[in-house]
Amino acid sequence: MIVEHFFATAQPSPFSLSRQIKHDKPGYYAALQEGRKGRQGQVEATPFVAWFLEALAAAADSAPQEALHEVSKLALELLQRR
Repeated sequence: MIVEHFFATAQPSPFSLSRQIKHDKPGYYAALQEGRKGRQGQVEATPFVAWFLEALAAAADSAPQEALHEVSKLALELLQRR
């Protein structure tokens, strides 16, 4: 949420990171758990950071499709109002 908020306040974001995370919830939880394994009370953030960067890249890659989807929805709304 913090990263999504940052993107939204810095300038409008052309993609949704939260939608990407929702799409890969199993991967999200697996990356969180991987950082806890066998660390004797310490957390290793590398698995989560790697997963997060991949999710961020996937969200950015999906931006053109998301934009087209949003434009299509708006166009349909406008046609229905006529």
